[in-house]
Amino acid sequence: MITRAPSSSATCSMNSATSPPAEILDKLATSYLAFLAAALDYGDGRFRNFMSHGRQWLEDADAGREDSHARSLWAAGSGAGRSRNEGHRRLAAQLFERGLSAVECFSSPRAWTFTLLGIHEYLRHFPGDPNINAMRKTLTGKLVKLWNKCATKNWPWFEPSVTYDNARMCQALILSGQWMPHKEALEIGLKSLRRQAVSDPLVAMASTSVAAHARTSTSNRSKPRQWSPPAMKPFAPPRMRRGQLRPNVPLSGSWAATTLVCRSMTSALEAAVMAFIRIG
Repeated sequence: MITRAPSSSATCSMNSATSPPAEILDKLATSYLAFLAAALDYGDGRFRNFMSHGRQWLEDADAGREDSHARSLWAAGSGAGRSRNEGHRRLAAQLFERGLSAVECFSSPRAWTFTLLGIHEYLRHFPGDPNINAMRKTLTGKLVKLWNKCATKNWPWFEPSVTYDNARMCQALILSGQWMPHKEALEIGLKSLRRQAVSDPLVAMASTSVAAHARTSTSNRSKPRQWSPPAMKPFAPPRMRRGQLRPNVPLSGSWAATTLVCRSMTSALEAAVMAFIRIG
């Protein structure tokens, strides 16, 4: 049997009638952060992912998979950059710093992406760290190289197939490209986001509502940026093999512990488009 991240939902539901929302969230954040702290193997700096009901970690010496490790970093970076609880912020920052170096040898583009999002969050509160900035430069360069190797006129994407959390890659490059700054990364982030809007009808629908928000949010600027959804020009991607599209199946373990800090956006697309709006 495999457990997911520890849940305080039962306890919180019992106390919800008497406890204010802020107190409930603080208890949940404490539980999830404690799970992430326990998941980190301080010997090799890797987050483990699966725990039995007997509270025994089930991974081998290689610890958890790259995806769950990077999502844990994203959560820790978000906690370090956003938490109003000083103790939570310090622990999240420590976990982030301990686990960051392992990503340099990762081969998963999604792991690079989630780590970049965590780095962006971490630097909100701890700007100027040379090691963190160096890692952001390295991972951004890896995504740019991946794009240059794979993308063509008829297939403007990072990989030969479309899998899951695709717009997060756009978001990571838009944010990194803007704040480093890195002109090529920013341009690729916008191109890849446009590809998402063209190919995915759900993305196109979301783009319309986000565009309205963009026009409202820029109304008070002296020179407002008029933004509208990308032109819906179809392109002809290569025929995909059967089974190439995979659903976004949630992972268990330490990935689930990132829910509180990593799921504030309703979709990856919304986050990516909002990142674009903010650079205007």
